[in-house]
Amino acid sequence: MAIAPGVRRIALIRAPGADVHSPTEILADQLGLRPVSPGDLFRRHVQHRTPHGLDALQHMNSGRLVPDELIVDVLAETLSDAKSGWVLAGFPRRVEQAELLAGRGHPPEMAVELTITPDEVDVSHWAAVTGRPPDERRAQLAASIADYRETAEPLRAHYRRRGILRSTSAYGRPDEVADRIHTLLAG
Repeated sequence: MAIAPGVRRIALIRAPGADVHSPTEILADQLGLRPVSPGDLFRRHVQHRTPHGLDALQHMNSGRLVPDELIVDVLAETLSDAKSGWVLAGFPRRVEQAELLAGRGHPPEMAVELTITPDEVDVSHWAAVTGRPPDERRAQLAASIADYRETAEPLRAHYRRRGILRSTSAYGRPDEVADRIHTLLAG
């Protein structure tokens, strides 16, 4: 399947409960792009006790969020090394992050939102681990998804204005989701 000419930088944004990592890996492999997960990057930086990792750890140990500037610094280094292009998993989450990323020379050429409903999320593992009823997790997800719809609208509008926002369901096997994304990129 062909990809739209020139699209080599893809950001996958997601609703709570939507798996973004598996489709990122599959899509990156299909397209010869580098999969990039901010969470994985920071775990490696913390584990290897790099200056960025120690800075992030200081924020986390103090109960603070890692500042957007630090996240984007780490991402910019990695994205700069991805000469063939990249698929960014679950980032940005807010317009400010998108603007910082673009300011560092790494705006996505396509942003794909992965949507899902609480009923579509497989909560069986959560229920087994916690011993709590699946309906409790679905209720939590419903609240999180409703909040996401409101808080993510500025980011969607940001990418919509640039003409690069696409949307597809995150429901199904990761390879099915990756195929739907691939179809969006080709069309």
